[in-house]
Amino acid sequence: MAFKKGNVPYNKNRPLTDSHRENLRLAHLGLAPWNKNLKGVQTHDEKFKEARREDALKHGLGKVNHTVWNKAKPGLQKWSKSQREKWLTWSKTPEAKLMFIKNGVNSMMSMKKKDTKCELALGKIIESIGLPVIKQKNFNNFARPDFINEELKLILNSDGVHWHTTPRRLKTDKRQNIYFKKHGYVILRFWDYEIFNSPDEVKKKIVDTVETIRGTLKK
Repeated sequence: MAFKKGNVPYNKNRPLTDSHRENLRLAHLGLAPWNKNLKGVQTHDEKFKEARREDALKHGLGKVNHTVWNKAKPGLQKWSKSQREKWLTWSKTPEAKLMFIKNGVNSMMSMKKKDTKCELALGKIIESIGLPVIKQKNFNNFARPDFINEELKLILNSDGVHWHTTPRRLKTDKRQNIYFKKHGYVILRFWDYEIFNSPDEVKKKIVDTVETIRGTLKK
């Protein structure tokens, strides 16, 4: 036990008296240590667990005969066929539809995310150019670009260095780039530090790209 500076234990340099020792002996008389003859880390027995379970139920906590679906299964678990069917069935219920409508989506996978500071900054740059865009358009639950102009088929994304440099996110961005290019879209990705530190350069790149696309469409 740690004591504050200047404080000392009440029994410092005061050994136990004979009467104190005798009181302790009588208090533990006939009681065996709970871990006597037991080696290693000890866990609670079933009797103790049952008592805790009953106490939890008594206070309205826990569930009767409830077993965690991934109990004793280490690592990341994939949904089984029955679990996926259960999810699909629930997603068609009125309760699920109300939740989706509340969030302005058709399904959980297509739920919009909150704008980041980086996206807001890029949005202001696009607004200053006067380029009409759609925010976070859903592409078959596969991708949701930050900004898109359907007339020019131009996609503008703001990528945060923290998230978009992870191996998993790099693979996702690569798949999305291939998908959009295959469908005739032009993609411009800007790092967050470019948007915050060099907004004029970002603006110039967008303007030049827009003029190039418009020039190509006129031909």
